Amino acid sequence: MQESTDYPPGENLFAPIRWTAWDTPLRIAIHPKVADDATEFPRLVLVCLGNGWMRITSTRRPLTAVSTAIRVAREHDTSVVSALISAPRPRMGAVCGSLFKRLQLEGYRYRGHGIFEALDVPQALSVLAQTIRVEPPPAPPAVAKTDATATATTPPSPSIEHKEPQMTDNTPAHKPSMDGLIPVFVGRIGGVEQHVCNARDLHAFLEVGRDFTNWIKDRIEKYKFVENQDFTIDSPNLANQRSGRGGDRRSVTYHLTLDMAKELSMVENNDKGRMARRYFIECERKALGMAAAGATQSLPQEVEDACETRAWRLAEEWRSMGMTLLGPTPRPENIETLWLAAGVVKARTKERLVALTHGMVKKGHGATSVSSWVLNWQPPGYSTWNQVSWH
Repeated sequence: MQESTDYPPGENLFAPIRWTAWDTPLRIAIHPKVADDATEFPRLVLVCLGNGWMRITSTRRPLTAVSTAIRVAREHDTSVVSALISAPRPRMGAVCGSLFKRLQLEGYRYRGHGIFEALDVPQALSVLAQTIRVEPPPAPPAVAKTDATATATTPPSPSIEHKEPQMTDNTPAHKPSMDGLIPVFVGRIGGVEQHVCNARDLHAFLEVGRDFTNWIKDRIEKYKFVENQDFTIDSPNLANQRSGRGGDRRSVTYHLTLDMAKELSMVENNDKGRMARRYFIECERKALGMAAAGATQSLPQEVEDACETRAWRLAEEWRSMGMTLLGPTPRPENIETLWLAAGVVKARTKERLVALTHGMVKKGHGATSVSSWVLNWQPPGYSTWNQVSWH
């Protein structure tokens, strides 16, 4: 039996958003008024994940939407906490699309597939109410701390090591680290010390389906990676293998730059590859942050705070100009790229400001005057770029 979707005359297209249920996934599954394909119009479904993400969709199949969110949650080592489901309503797809745009304009990061980071129900409803009337939702569920919800965590944060575990001939096949998706550590490629990863760890995480040796050799040849620039090979039997006299191939270790690791992840063109690429980007951010933190140890706190504030402001101004260039209907992947780029701009800007202020402090300039200079600092050419009219 279909749920009634009758609206008072003249209200159907401008009706407020009403809510049917806000409950845990198990209770939603048995709710008498929630079923797939049971209504003429779609519903708005807001699914809250344990790591602070929210998946938003407009659909006539709310149970399927919740099931999809559960699958996504498992892929990111978390769980679904609750789902808020609206009553069916005409033009719900347009309402959902408008909500997506406004959330992104408000600064909420969009990950694709209807998922926003660091978003809860009150925040989402507050943004939604800017364009349409929204009735108060039901009381949120009292979620018991089951094993699944109690152990829910955010996606693993990058773990940057300073030494790679030693391999022996009896070392088993590499498996993804539980502390981070793929271990990242300090190594040397082409005589330059930098953060690297072991290609076997990346191969294991990507679940490529091909043996490691043929996979890595094929990728190096196909994408023209250069030894001692993009990667290095370490093996006690390397001379024997290159001369064709044999040797244990399992002992060969490929260390990759994070740039090469990101490219290898991207060309796999699957969810695992995209997850690994984002992970390596976070590793780079963390490394930059660690370097900046080390450099600021001798700076007065007032100056350090000014460097952080100015870096964030410039990065946000840069991102805002990018959003203007993208136009009123930017593609989600372009918005995500802007967020990633803004993070790099922020890290690089702070790094530069820290270096500049170190010199000023050493020359005897006071913390207040240095902080004032930092808060008004502009990179070369910035004023010209900022004054360009985009209309």
